[in-house]
Amino acid sequence: MQKRPVDVVVVSDLHLGTYACRAKEFLAYIQSISPRLLILNGDIFDGWQFSKHYFPAEHMSVIQEVFFSSFRWHKSYLYHRESR
Repeated sequence: MQKRPVDVVVVSDLHLGTYACRAKEFLAYIQSISPRLLILNGDIFDGWQFSKHYFPAEHMSVIQEVFFSSFRWHKSYLYHRESR
């Protein structure tokens, strides 16, 4: 499948490790694009609602896709979290 080139993708409020996370949909999206820059902008994991008893395979697949894509795409990745 041809991946759609994208300049910048900003991801926020993914909330991996919670029941409300849309990991399957996000994984399908991230696998369909080839961003020049991916910015992970807070609440990728939910520190307040995170449950060590709930972390399905789809959530781990998101982590693996982002991590291993960084080697395939040779792109820059940033993480920004404002202190409160």
